[in-house]
Amino acid sequence: MLIAAESAGDTAAEAASGLPVVHSHRGAARHVPLEDAQAARVEAQRSEADLLVAIGGGSAVGLAKAVALTHRLPIIAVPTTYSGSEGTNIWGMTEA
Repeated sequence: MLIAAESAGDTAAEAASGLPVVHSHRGAARHVPLEDAQAARVEAQRSEADLLVAIGGGSAVGLAKAVALTHRLPIIAVPTTYSGSEGTNIWGMTEA
């Protein structure tokens, strides 16, 4: 499953062109809103994803972490901006 920030959409499409992507989730939002995490988790389950590829900055990586948290999927992070999130085991989500 590919997870990308809206700003990294073109980069994500190019990177995924040669990969067997079962689902593409675009529009990862800042601070990982809980409802976005829940929606992405449903997408991962429905698509039977076995790996998460996060392309973008902290928003995409954070959303991948939120999905991996419940589905125990490995993450490949392709940072397009430095957030630090791609190098830590810290995660968070926001509600309301």
